[in-house]
Amino acid sequence: MRPLKKTEIERLLGWYSKNAREFPWRSNPEPYWVWLAEIMSQQTQMATLVPYFHRFLGKFKDVRALARAEEHEVLAAWAGLGYYSRARNVHRAARMVAGALGGKFPTTLDGLLELPGVGPYTAAAIASQCFGVREPVWDGNVVRVTSRFFAREDALSPAFKTQALEALRASMAAGGSGCDPSHFNQALMELGATVCSPKSPSCGRCPLEASCAARAADTVEKYPPPKARKAVVELRCRVHVRVRRSEKNGFEAFLAPRDAERWFAGLWDFPSELGGATKPKLELGALPRSLEPIGEVRHQVTHHKIYLEGLLERTEPRAARATGTVGEGRWLSLDALVADEPPVPLSTTARKMLKLLLREKTDQLAMF
Repeated sequence: MRPLKKTEIERLLGWYSKNAREFPWRSNPEPYWVWLAEIMSQQTQMATLVPYFHRFLGKFKDVRALARAEEHEVLAAWAGLGYYSRARNVHRAARMVAGALGGKFPTTLDGLLELPGVGPYTAAAIASQCFGVREPVWDGNVVRVTSRFFAREDALSPAFKTQALEALRASMAAGGSGCDPSHFNQALMELGATVCSPKSPSCGRCPLEASCAARAADTVEKYPPPKARKAVVELRCRVHVRVRRSEKNGFEAFLAPRDAERWFAGLWDFPSELGGATKPKLELGALPRSLEPIGEVRHQVTHHKIYLEGLLERTEPRAARATGTVGEGRWLSLDALVADEPPVPLSTTARKMLKLLLREKTDQLAMF
């Protein structure tokens, strides 16, 4: 597997300079911004990421502000992005940087890899974009571009990864001082994201088209080979939506924080039978027969497809909290829960159930 030629690198970087999408962390590659963007971009589309990025910075303007925050504040700001272990690692890493590292992000790959939640890809992305380190990134976009460029069917193997990274490091060196490692890495990722797409790639717009082995053989969509799919596990459970009229003539719902053994740990949700992958059932116990079906919401976590059956119980204003609830919950205003910034960090399943409740049962609530 050869390095890219200098002329190929020049075409790639020239294409990038004219076609790169505008993102705030590209115009201001400050380590805090790049780090946040790279963590947020894991499992998240850019169109979704950018608004969250701006809102997150509005709450935590720098790494010290993030380090001072409480975990529930970080989870609330992250709510809706999913994969909440990322938010907890972001918080832990911020406290490490603000504390032991004196507010400065590490400038080396090894140093960055010490931060919670930072793996080889994220370390290379931060190091190249912020500190000029000549280390290639390795993500799905780069895998696709390189496997097609070299027409390699073993693109998912460790051997291919090792060889490709060596070729990309050599390419950076071959490009000389004109090959900025930040632009080189981002150009390859941008190419994979916008031109060399998984289906129907736009080969006529690609700066590497003339050198692409898969293009020459007209086998572009053959690469990379598809990953083996994990079997989808279906989970079905009940959700207990307990609502009462508040003293201010509005409505309140009872929610509780999920415990550490369950999905969305630390986030607030309606009591339910939903557990984690190793403990899928957590029984609610005996529930009132007066429960009224609301409908069903669906959610997917990795290879788990979750079906949630909402059951509404209308209670007296001073009634005690529901039997069988988990954790220390409390009554919260429905208006506050559906606001842009709810008073507690809500799980995605809670947001979906609230939306269903207000869509299907608004008339019934008015009759309380």
